[in-house]
Amino acid sequence: MSSCDDLTVVIPVKDERDGLKLVLEEIVESGFDLGKVIVVDGGSRDGTREVAKSYGVMVVSQRYPGGKAGGVRTGLELARTNHVVILDGDHTYPPAHIWDLCRKLDEGYDMVIGVRRPQPGAMGRIFKVGNWMLTTWFNIVFGTKLRDVLSGMYALRVEALREAMWEAGGFSVESEIVAHIASTTGRIAEVDIVYRSRVGEKKLKPVHGIKILADMIRLSWSYNPVFTLFTVTSLILIPGSSTRHILPIQPHTQRRKIPHERTTRSNNDNSRTTNTRNSNTITLHEKNGVQTKKSHRKSTKKQIRPLNLVDEELLKP
Repeated sequence: MSSCDDLTVVIPVKDERDGLKLVLEEIVESGFDLGKVIVVDGGSRDGTREVAKSYGVMVVSQRYPGGKAGGVRTGLELARTNHVVILDGDHTYPPAHIWDLCRKLDEGYDMVIGVRRPQPGAMGRIFKVGNWMLTTWFNIVFGTKLRDVLSGMYALRVEALREAMWEAGGFSVESEIVAHIASTTGRIAEVDIVYRSRVGEKKLKPVHGIKILADMIRLSWSYNPVFTLFTVTSLILIPGSSTRHILPIQPHTQRRKIPHERTTRSNNDNSRTTNTRNSNTITLHEKNGVQTKKSHRKSTKKQIRPLNLVDEELLKP
């Protein structure tokens, strides 16, 4: 049986009346059976539930807290098929891509992510940069090569998420689902899809990116503790190793200069000492020479004096 014949579409919503109406109409146009659609309401107050009921789809209240994460978890538990497609109710994702995702599941994957190709004006620059940074970090931590971890449209094999921990909340739910499958089976594929401007007020803010990053770091400890421990240890050791290699350069240079100066000074001192010694030697030689002459003179006198005495004695009458 094809994955497309055994498929449920889960749409988590909260105050998406206008967008949900367009999404359900496009599901009908794509040829998908509305009887296999579950709309999980997270407490809407704008008539979203009434719109969903008017199309004859199954509408349930969210069973778990955590915003969108609780809605996705509720829909997965209520699905009676082996495969599920998660789809936002804000009209950003064309339902026609449901068939592209489920066909890719037939190739043996446990998850197929719809990689967003934004239409002009559909995604701001800050969101593009943020999505790229978060996806890059995810790929580093979990060893994947994905292009859009945070896409809100993806297909799943339900059995692959039976042991999911469900630790992340809100808009981090996609990163946890991908983290779980990447850490277990690793069978994840991607399909390019169109991404449109949403209908209604945008709920995702730049500040949510910080929370998603924090959740990714926490998920890395839960799903990939070995890599996380290695990364943390490396970050601790890198400053120490850089200090050992960089800081001693200046003192080492100074130490090299000091012996050079000392050697120069010692050479000068040695030359002065040598000159002094040489001068002293000359002086001593001169002194010795003088002494030698003096001693020689004295010795000469001593030799002559007796002769003089003898002569004086001989001259006496």
